Amino acid sequence: MPAKVDAMNGEASPLGGSPDSGLRTPDMGGRLAAWVSDRANPMLVRCIRQELRSKTFLAVFVLLLVISAIAAIATAGASSGQPNSQMGRTLFSVLAWAWSLVVVIQAMTTFQAVIRERNEDTWDLLDLTGMGPRPVLRGLLLANLVQGQLYTAALAPFLVMAYLLRGIDLLTIAFALIFLPLMGIAASTLAVFLASIGNSKPARAFFGGILGLSLAGLWLLSAGMWFKLEWLDYGLANLISDPKEGWTIFGLLSNIWLAFVVMMLVLSGAMMTHRAGDRSSGPRLLWFGIWFNALGWFIGMGALFSSMGYASGKEVGYALSSFSITGVLWAGLLGLFSISEDYELSPRQARTITQAPAWRRWATLLHGPGAHRGRLVFVTLLVASLAIGLLGKVLTNDDSFAERILMGSW
Repeated sequence: MPAKVDAMNGEASPLGGSPDSGLRTPDMGGRLAAWVSDRANPMLVRCIRQELRSKTFLAVFVLLLVISAIAAIATAGASSGQPNSQMGRTLFSVLAWAWSLVVVIQAMTTFQAVIRERNEDTWDLLDLTGMGPRPVLRGLLLANLVQGQLYTAALAPFLVMAYLLRGIDLLTIAFALIFLPLMGIAASTLAVFLASIGNSKPARAFFGGILGLSLAGLWLLSAGMWFKLEWLDYGLANLISDPKEGWTIFGLLSNIWLAFVVMMLVLSGAMMTHRAGDRSSGPRLLWFGIWFNALGWFIGMGALFSSMGYASGKEVGYALSSFSITGVLWAGLLGLFSISEDYELSPRQARTITQAPAWRRWATLLHGPGAHRGRLVFVTLLVASLAIGLLGKVLTNDDSFAERILMGSW
């Protein structure tokens, strides 16, 4: 067997092969870990380390396990010797309500995390590192998702036990597994938005109190849904019995959730951006996207009702006429934001227009900072909404109802 020559000192090695062939295999995991750590979000890594070491996370995790264990032992004892017991529904209701409380705690934890990062000392250091608002918000929300997955892992065995105790079906469990995490993300994005509004302590205390009271009230109201599973089962059964209606409602609710989450994140990032930077392009692009999204839903719902034969076949025209009011209100809301913008651009804002990439340079007339562009965007959306209302009036053959809606838009 030929000897292997050491690449460093020229000595022969009895193992043979290339100089570093024996080092690549054990180092592969370390290299992959180093590659991931170099490209991971620094805010995500720091928040996960802090949250996992915090007393709040440990207290909530242990409390969740204790409540679940007590509920599981009680329901298992009550259902022993009863072949047709429905105690699985009771256990599932307790677990779902406890999980809803975790959603509230996650949102308040996210609110406090954003407040800590927006302190004068901390935010100045983050600004010096070159991290913009988007990586900061992305790291905070991803850390929140990781924390939520850990809570879900603690509840998963007890959810399986609830199914084994009878009385609950997989569809209801799947609904909880989808609904509660999505509500947790929505609540966390709302918390980020409220924490980004003001820097003063009174404003933070005010918005924190509003967020806490609102989420606590929703948590108390959710008991009516989780402890009255007959209503939830009835609603899910109706959606499954009519696939077209079920998928339409599911798509609409999913679209509303996605629009809400994206809006909260975009507005939060804009408010956390330095005033001399471009704080307008993101919200304006969002406004156009939601406007087109709503237009598509109005047209789709009108076409759906027309295909079902509910009325005279003018549903698409009625939908377009109704959308004109929504579009005008949406444009007016954007116009209120445009009033607060500066007329003169800072050097940084001017560079976002003059040094824009070639693929979007044509859009800088509307997509850019400044009060002038804000007013032009407002007029564009306003005229487009009224034009769509006029088109709806034409499609309904000058129907009086569509004409009244168009007059209301004007």
